[in-house]
Amino acid sequence: MREYEIATVLNMGLEDGDPDALTEKIEGWIVAAGGKVARADNWGRRKLAYPIKKQQEGNYVFWYASLPSAAPAELEQQMRLNEDVLRFMITRAELPVQPEEEDAAEEEQGEGQSVDESGAAGEENADSGADAVESANSEPVSGENVGGDSAVVS
Repeated sequence: MREYEIATVLNMGLEDGDPDALTEKIEGWIVAAGGKVARADNWGRRKLAYPIKKQQEGNYVFWYASLPSAAPAELEQQMRLNEDVLRFMITRAELPVQPEEEDAAEEEQGEGQSVDESGAAGEENADSGADAVESANSEPVSGENVGGDSAVVS
């Protein structure tokens, strides 16, 4: 299974009513296609850059999911047929998506580091970085025009 990001702009004046019902419906399509939703990110109501189907605002919702290779085509078909989905885009995520619970656990671990641990690692990296900068800035010296003398060409 591959990792995908599914971005949608949903109609604010929904025919079915509640925008949460439509987001649950789309999550159902993802699960029905054989996928697993890792995280849903609801940005809420935002102003559109230009009117879409005479709408000035839309509800932005992003899903991060693991899907089989045939599932994106099925999802696109479902979203095209639903009039309440103004725009959508399904892209393959570059990095694996982690569920929200794991993200929170990683942040807590990062805050627990002591100053001594982070300082020691920084000093080691600083020394190796200085050597790399010096070697990158040094220019090879050639035998021509040493000392600023220029040869007259006739």
